[in-house]
Amino acid sequence: LYFDEALKTNTLAVSDFAVNDENGAKTVTAAVVDSSSVKLTVSTDIQDATKVVAEYKKKSDAANHIQDIYGNVMNEFSFDSLPLNFVSFERKGRVLNLKFNKNLSQDLTNEIALNIVTDGSANAIKTLAVASDALQITPTTNLTGSITTITYTDTNEAGKAILDIFGTKCDNFTVPIDVKPPKFQTI
Repeated sequence: LYFDEALKTNTLAVSDFAVNDENGAKTVTAAVVDSSSVKLTVSTDIQDATKVVAEYKKKSDAANHIQDIYGNVMNEFSFDSLPLNFVSFERKGRVLNLKFNKNLSQDLTNEIALNIVTDGSANAIKTLAVASDALQITPTTNLTGSITTITYTDTNEAGKAILDIFGTKCDNFTVPIDVKPPKFQTI
């Protein structure tokens, strides 16, 4: 973990740190200050350093917190290198459940950059709820008997991005939904 200034060389409590990778939680066995970084040792190898979540919580005595050389104590932080991705879709009646690989921010609103088109016409979001790693969306127009496409395009506009609990933006995705029954043509 790298910082923008030199750190005080003090004894850090391993209980103040949590590390996870794509395979789950890792036990932090050592936390050592080295100039302007903190080197963490974990119980098992991390397979892919681009898919790591590291958290710092000040659970121990103040003397064991990360501090700069002037004694200023570091705030709690979380670092997440895991990308946020759309995983699957499920329709339950009028509700569309979009599942992701990580828990979503509870601050998401109907204003997200999600474009729903049903039989060629725009279909607004009537309600939106976050349930852990899923977005539960009820569109204004019922999808029964129609062909619908849901498209998300990443944006830098405030309040428009789909975010995880760490603020990581979701990658673009498209979901085709066909609930239009086949029509008999001819014999």
